[in-house]
Amino acid sequence: MAKETEAADTTLEPSSNNQTRIDYLMMLLDKDAKWVEFIDNHRNKNLSHALVTFAGAYAAVLKFLPDANPWLVSASLTTLALAFFARDFRLHQYAHGWNATLRAHLHSLAKAINEPDDGVSFRMYYRAGEEHALRCSEYFSPTRLAYYVLILGGVMSFFILKFGWVTRG
Repeated sequence: MAKETEAADTTLEPSSNNQTRIDYLMMLLDKDAKWVEFIDNHRNKNLSHALVTFAGAYAAVLKFLPDANPWLVSASLTTLALAFFARDFRLHQYAHGWNATLRAHLHSLAKAINEPDDGVSFRMYYRAGEEHALRCSEYFSPTRLAYYVLILGGVMSFFILKFGWVTRG
């Protein structure tokens, strides 16, 4: 019933039993929704891990390494914050991709229901959603602001440690 074409589209041809096509598309919608939830959970975990790791690393430096080089500590904390930020950005792209896929599969389901005599073409994953994540204006979302604060905290840790604004040891 499903055939692959050169454009990586899958086409469900019309059949006498439209319910099979609808069931298949419903299964795809469930899969898409699970991926969206999975990625959202990983983004939340990534932020939690970033906050805990950053705070733990900073506290460990203050407590156990009172003579640590401020440049090294600042570079390490900033790199750590940037790594978590980059991972969140990639997960953000995946989230946009799976949301685009979910919307497209929902549109395909509506077409299968409303036009049972026509074929339904769709892709298993829509990469165009990831490209939308690069163009969208979510620069000041709460999650992004938390990462900006972590990056700024990594940079500011140099001044905090260098000029003794915090008691160490």
